[in-house]
Amino acid sequence: MKATLHNQKRPAWFLTFLLVLSLTLGAMAEAGTIFPWLSYTLDVALVSTDAKFVDDPDAPDDGAVVMVKLISTYGTISIEDILSHSKEITFRDAYGDEYSPYSQRVRGVNFDAEKGSFSTRPQQDGFELLYSMKEKAADAVTGAKLLIPTGVEGERVVVSLDQAPHDAEVEEVAENTGMSFMVGDMRYTISALEDEPTFMPENFLDSQEGHLVSFTYPGPGKEAEEANQKLYSGARLIEPGGNQVIAYSNSDNIGNPYELFFGLSDDVLLADCIFTIQSDEGKVKISLSEVGVAGADIAEEPQATAAATEEPSAEPTAEPTQEPTPEPEEGSMERKIVDVLTQCTKGITDEWQLAIYRAGFQEVRPDPEKEGVYTFRLRSFDPGLKELGKYQEENRQYYLARMLENTRTYGLKSP
Repeated sequence: MKATLHNQKRPAWFLTFLLVLSLTLGAMAEAGTIFPWLSYTLDVALVSTDAKFVDDPDAPDDGAVVMVKLISTYGTISIEDILSHSKEITFRDAYGDEYSPYSQRVRGVNFDAEKGSFSTRPQQDGFELLYSMKEKAADAVTGAKLLIPTGVEGERVVVSLDQAPHDAEVEEVAENTGMSFMVGDMRYTISALEDEPTFMPENFLDSQEGHLVSFTYPGPGKEAEEANQKLYSGARLIEPGGNQVIAYSNSDNIGNPYELFFGLSDDVLLADCIFTIQSDEGKVKISLSEVGVAGADIAEEPQATAAATEEPSAEPTAEPTQEPTPEPEEGSMERKIVDVLTQCTKGITDEWQLAIYRAGFQEVRPDPEKEGVYTFRLRSFDPGLKELGKYQEENRQYYLARMLENTRTYGLKSP
């Protein structure tokens, strides 16, 4: 990389610094698609001329339009820096012609339910730049480069875009690291995938359908809260087309398993994607096709059992967590427990106690160590606030759903 020196006198240490900087930036330009920009370190997540990624109905029609998606390798980017400086990033096509972006956009938004309005988040995971290659076809992207100013007059970092993900291109998966990785000194394991989760928080990021990835870790959730936040902000899914997707929501701060929701493109499943994150041990890439889909065996088992026994199909059994206990037969142990609970309600005025007695019971079992003694469980109505962790305004729908789900569990053991 050629350095430009000016006539005014500079201290010897400053000239040495310029030389080292020049050599360093030159080495980085050859190393890959990661580069410094302002106070951040960015990576090229996707380069595409495909209309579904360009996604601009007002794009110029006098040549191919290319979208370059840049993401932060660690932390977030100030929206002020994006708006003020991103248009300084120049695109050079295969013929050597250079273009400034005609448009810039970000994906991180907040939704105010009371006002019914959206607002741009002050911190972003990345941004997209659109370039119009006038009178050029899409093949002008082959051999293209990004030119990034360094802050030193006449100096620019050159990043080859041939090394970045393109249309219909899946990044090569690194050597198999298993399903586990380290983030924030916490060992995480990808434990389950759900393309159609039971509860799905609304995706205010890009409105795509949510898909759930679950991670387990050792120890109590309270000790993992900081590491969970790093996992939330750093996790990415790479779709078959090379598009990188960030998590738009989590379940709670300290859940174990820790759950992240990703909005994938239409017809893309989790098993089609590659999970990637900058871990404590370096960049990790894991093919999700190797992870079992949660709930698949459970969903199929009842059908297989019914077919094998060839018994007539019965009416659906009421869910014990949502319906009262069915009326037991006279003289049965269940009947005796009902009579005991009915007696317990007499003289009680506390509505919570009455609700517990009237909600019925589950798991009636004889005590193996005490003859004639039976144990059973009552509904606790415990919202499990400690398990949920800190309340998150952006995830309030999921937080409320989890809280209500906790209140339906039968967690009180008796006697």
